[in-house]
Amino acid sequence: NRTAARTDPFLAYREFYRGDVDILFSLHGDHHVRFGLDHEDTTMDQLSVRNGDANYTVRTSGSGNAGLGLGANVSYFERRVFNSGGGFEGTSDAYYIQDSWDVTDRLNVSLGWRLDKMEVANPNGETFMKFDHEEAIRTGFSYDLFGDQSSKVYGFYGRYYLPIPSNTSFRMAAPALDVSEFFLAPTSGPLVDSNGQPILGAQIVNQTTTGPCPTSPYLVSSGNADACVVRNPGVAPAVEDTIAENLQSTYEDEYILGYSTQFNNEWSGGISLTYRSLGRVAEDAGLDHAVTNYCMRHGLDLYSLGCTFSGSDVFRIINPGEDARIHLATALPNGEQTITLSNDLDINLPPVRREYLGLEFTVSRAWDGKWGLDASYTLSRSEGNFEGALKSDIGQVDPGITEDYDFLSFIPGQYGLLPNHRAHQLKVRGSYALMDNLIAGGVLTVFSPRHYGCVGAASAGYAPGPDLYDNTTLGTANPDPTPDDIPDYTDGQLTNDLYGVPANARFCNGVVVDRGSKFTTDWLYNVDLSFRYDLPESVMRFGHGTLRLDIFNVFNAQGVQEANENGELAVGTPDPHYQAATAYQTPRSVRIGFDWAF
Repeated sequence: NRTAARTDPFLAYREFYRGDVDILFSLHGDHHVRFGLDHEDTTMDQLSVRNGDANYTVRTSGSGNAGLGLGANVSYFERRVFNSGGGFEGTSDAYYIQDSWDVTDRLNVSLGWRLDKMEVANPNGETFMKFDHEEAIRTGFSYDLFGDQSSKVYGFYGRYYLPIPSNTSFRMAAPALDVSEFFLAPTSGPLVDSNGQPILGAQIVNQTTTGPCPTSPYLVSSGNADACVVRNPGVAPAVEDTIAENLQSTYEDEYILGYSTQFNNEWSGGISLTYRSLGRVAEDAGLDHAVTNYCMRHGLDLYSLGCTFSGSDVFRIINPGEDARIHLATALPNGEQTITLSNDLDINLPPVRREYLGLEFTVSRAWDGKWGLDASYTLSRSEGNFEGALKSDIGQVDPGITEDYDFLSFIPGQYGLLPNHRAHQLKVRGSYALMDNLIAGGVLTVFSPRHYGCVGAASAGYAPGPDLYDNTTLGTANPDPTPDDIPDYTDGQLTNDLYGVPANARFCNGVVVDRGSKFTTDWLYNVDLSFRYDLPESVMRFGHGTLRLDIFNVFNAQGVQEANENGELAVGTPDPHYQAATAYQTPRSVRIGFDWAF
């Protein structure tokens, strides 16, 4: 397999301790109180480098790349160097107390409180991110409707604080060297020589999006040449230059309401409604435009040092959709270096939304020595503008550092059905004793299709309009006051120049395509069978033996699981493979095994 980078080493260590105490007593009913603590230490050792010291990507300027001084349809190389790594330690502590209270012989109430504390460090051992007062209530109830324990209604509410991914520290706090240089590509003939090395033309220098290069043996223009887009200069950044001072942790709320009943001694069933909502997220965001907006609001000189940027200079971990208090590497003309950016007036990011609503029906037949069955059907909807720590739609496995808020051009169209949305899910599991020592089992699963939109080139001038939830309300936020000299950070051209096409913009042919609104994959049907044969004692003189036969995907279903969502190869150039299948169901396979217990 050809890969762009290698990670060596990549080691993760985890130590976990837990202690709790149970107390039972009676006071206006029976109580079972449990309190305790959890402690976890994590260490991640990771070093990532580009194979061959750098990666080369051939790009086309499309309608033009003003940031690099290129006209229309000019081919060029982006040479990207990325070296980063170190050892990253983290600690998590949780203190909790809960009371399971039998108020009456039919009503049970559960009351709980939890305090989470968590932090991660950079390779220098300095605390990079810390949350130490994350309080959560978790409560529930169960009521026996008829007093015979045959039927009950139950409910639950809980808040969950998500731990800080070690990858966040690796990406934001490591002494990373992440730099791109640009070279013209040949106008005709091959792009690589006989050794497979790119044929580099003149280097692109002294342009709007380029700046001084750091000193490194991995760069062609090492030193002060104005030829690089610098994401990280190769030294660990100051903690204050990476996260917002008012940063808060990520959390999600969950609500459950259900009913279950025992039909008879063998059959039971139930129905439950689950709602989950992401309340807040800690994520990195590009804030060049926000600082410029702040300067405009305060009447500062936009040409002065501290108020003008290349468009990818100010990245901080913030709570998107909320105000952010950040420290700047360079003071503003009025002397301010720590400022509070207003989300409504400066940052212009929509509130984070991720909601799941599911209605599940279940039925079970208890195993009686001959056969048993468990079945469930779930009708659900998962939608929002933020998938989570990972971005499966563009294949970004980068917890806590996704592309979602890197540019305003990524905002339109992001709200919609999420990649894990499956409106219908059916699961049936059963087992049957064919003989005393031979049991057959089966699993049937049915999933409705995954929904896709279209990912392409960002369209110039688009940014969220007044209604931040509405993908169709678009306009130009904070128009460029000096078009010739100060970059317009709402302009999608900058996104295309730096990230290429397609990146994470949900525009195709200049039109917003809402997430999950364009096409779907197949319905997925799958049947697995299993057989277990217990060998008689006459065969197994020592211990107990079982022969196993598993057949996966019995009918060799070949449904499309994933498809290509990239609709453009360059600005205005459709991808001919848009909507083409990229992954199918795993083909039929057979596994034979033998268990020997003694």
